[in-house]
Amino acid sequence: MNIDLLFPSIISKDKLLGYNIIDEIYNLKRLDDGVKVSNVGGWHSKDVTHVFKDLIRAIEHRCNILLHEFEINGLSKVTSSWININGYKDYNQTHTHPCSFFSGVFYIKVPKNSGALKFENPNQLASNNFYGLKIQSHNLINSSSYKTELEENDLVIFNSHLPHYVEPNLSSEDRISMAFNAIVING
Repeated sequence: MNIDLLFPSIISKDKLLGYNIIDEIYNLKRLDDGVKVSNVGGWHSKDVTHVFKDLIRAIEHRCNILLHEFEINGLSKVTSSWININGYKDYNQTHTHPCSFFSGVFYIKVPKNSGALKFENPNQLASNNFYGLKIQSHNLINSSSYKTELEENDLVIFNSHLPHYVEPNLSSEDRISMAFNAIVING
């Protein structure tokens, strides 16, 4: 029997080392009241793309590597980025990132039990078909969600249309990350 997977989405996870920016982030927080977007509690900064230029260039480079895998001619350009600081019980609600090709998160501080990044199957019609069934082993075909455990310096890049959320931080320490959106500029 031949099985084809139609319309797959990608989630790339890689290490990005050499960016110790925690002090700069807390300095920014003192100057910025932040905004409310998908965050429940915690702090979501205003755009910081211009602040962390070296880190943004490294992220764009990783996005360009993924573009090559998609066989797309063009360059990735990060159009927005922001810092999330989630304290005890803070989390991010399910959301997507419209008007972007890639979105992602760079994890700066990840205490134990500070919450995982979870993706929901964007094809909810198919996900509903599995409701109530006894599934022997969850896989890419029969799962309604995907959970990725994170460590410091993890860079996660994904298709912007994927619904995702971050579980509550059950640690007494802050979880700190930088999220971003990137577009593709045709070459």
